[in-house]
Amino acid sequence: MTDIFRLLSRSTSFAKGAFGGSNVPQSRTTTRKTTAAAAANTDAVPTELDFFGTGSQPRKRKKPHDEEKEEVGSELDVVDPVLEDDDAIRKVLAQHKLRFTILSDTTTTTTTTTTTTTTTAEGKKKKKKKQQQSLLVPPLTSFAQLRSPRHGYALSKRVYENILRQGYTAPTEVQMGALPVLMRKGCVVDGAVDLLTCAPTGSGKTLAYVVPLLDEILAAREKGVREKGVRAVVVAPTKELAAQIVNEVMKLAVGTGVKVSLMRKGMAATSAKGESAGIHVTSDILVSTPLLLLHAIESEEGKAEFGKVRRLVLDEADVLLDELFKDQTLGIWKALREIANNDLRTSLWSATISSGTEEVARNMILSSTTTAPPPPPPTLLRFIVGIKDTALPTVHQTLIYTATEPGKLLALRQLFTTSFHPPALIFVQSVPRAQALYAEILYDLPTPGRIAVLHVSLTDTARADTMARFRRGEVWVLITTDLLARGVDFRGVRLVINYDIPTTVVAYIHRVGRTGRAGAEDGCAVTYYTKEDVGYVKGIANVIAVAQKTKGGAAVGEGVQKWLLDALPKSSKRERKLLKKRGVEARGAGVEGRKKSRISTKSGYERQKTDARRGAVEASKKRKLVAELEGDSDGDDHQDSDGDDGEVFGGIEE
Repeated sequence: MTDIFRLLSRSTSFAKGAFGGSNVPQSRTTTRKTTAAAAANTDAVPTELDFFGTGSQPRKRKKPHDEEKEEVGSELDVVDPVLEDDDAIRKVLAQHKLRFTILSDTTTTTTTTTTTTTTTAEGKKKKKKKQQQSLLVPPLTSFAQLRSPRHGYALSKRVYENILRQGYTAPTEVQMGALPVLMRKGCVVDGAVDLLTCAPTGSGKTLAYVVPLLDEILAAREKGVREKGVRAVVVAPTKELAAQIVNEVMKLAVGTGVKVSLMRKGMAATSAKGESAGIHVTSDILVSTPLLLLHAIESEEGKAEFGKVRRLVLDEADVLLDELFKDQTLGIWKALREIANNDLRTSLWSATISSGTEEVARNMILSSTTTAPPPPPPTLLRFIVGIKDTALPTVHQTLIYTATEPGKLLALRQLFTTSFHPPALIFVQSVPRAQALYAEILYDLPTPGRIAVLHVSLTDTARADTMARFRRGEVWVLITTDLLARGVDFRGVRLVINYDIPTTVVAYIHRVGRTGRAGAEDGCAVTYYTKEDVGYVKGIANVIAVAQKTKGGAAVGEGVQKWLLDALPKSSKRERKLLKKRGVEARGAGVEGRKKSRISTKSGYERQKTDARRGAVEASKKRKLVAELEGDSDGDDHQDSDGDDGEVFGGIEE
């Protein structure tokens, strides 16, 4: 293994071959080209240090706009066959593990459902069974099809060029299935469609819902609709994820005139009397967290500002429809649907979708409307990529038993000196533990300043600055809570460390998903657990076992063995509920929790001596305070008029 610390601590001198060189003999022509490239790129980042892949290649000369258009437009010459045969469609869907099913009870006509005229109970049972079969949705096999009327698409050329410029060469699985549903009206079922998508982390869900939004807005402009105002709303659970979505939309909307903005507190200001002063947003797409958006919609001007909204996107829908955000999200959903007169189309996206989330979405879509007569409800279509609610099989996942809390710290420091591949994310249970771990390992790396902490107690400015430093590679280790467990895209993260076990299996899947992004196979996830965690590990072990089975077995030292799965106890429903609500109680805020969850390798004897010294100091301060209150200004050091010391009697020495 490369001595990573020796390489990372260097400032100006690098190892031979650090700029991508090789020991293989090269021809003179190749040598001259390499030398010229190195001379033209003096600021290039060494390959071994370029964590996020942003500086290892020399800067390319910008091409003229016409030349660039010609290069991009050449992709349109690719002729892709239209998949009209059911067997061909079924083969492609099975190959990429794409499944479409209808969750709502509305009567629809699908490509796989045949009409039967029978009144017998057996005939009705067969018909119901047929309706539950997977739908045959012709997938998108190439981005070039988005510009082909022959395939039923008419995407703006500018948006298509932006997709290619961002490095997207071929659609991922979630894009193959979601884009046809959201961009081709009536291609799957008759009438309006709302989409519920469950796809693995890092699979490209953002592009899958942003491109249809841009297509909808630009198509309306071509028809002469040029009124300013919000036309699409994207809701995300955290500020970090919302800011990331805005950045992605801006990249895909370059040159289109479509504007996107992030909802901030200033947009929903209040007057001096505490009354709402309303908002004024001129952007076409608005991205927000739930509470800010709900307050804006409920203001007096809310109906006017959001009167043109016809698209609602719920990113990380399972969190938005969970206990913490459920009331806020449903309030937004209901308000926008009433404003849009039931013409609102909704799409829900996450890497994990529980049956409870599906039921909430289904009830919301099928709920009665305020108009009379009510229009037919939309069809809720569920789209699943791969195996539902599983971790990425491309990530190397490992469970490590450390017995005690000090054992975790020893294991982490051993990892730093053996197989450490930055950048890394370390997840802990709470904000106090994040601060404690940060203080303990702050100087464990040879180069100071490479470890940072990020949690909700920090200011928005501090959080944004830490995120920027981590993306630039200035921070190698970022300690955080579940604040960054969902949605945030760090394509260069190679290591995820669960210092504290996650409170749910879903949280584990999302934490692990911070690495192995966009199909990368060099991601690793390590989970430490102690004797207090044994009762909660079985669910995580099952997820790892399914992932390694999907991959075709586990490497040596990776995954979990069958004997461990059999030995781990199964937690009850009540225990899982308490774990989700409070975390592991041994690391709670109580006195016993603080003692058991101390992040330190100091022995009990050393800690007792430290506590004794601290207690003596506190007792001395208390005695001085009491003496001052009694009128003895000098405290314990004064002398009586008889010349005797005024010390407290402490017994007779033998």
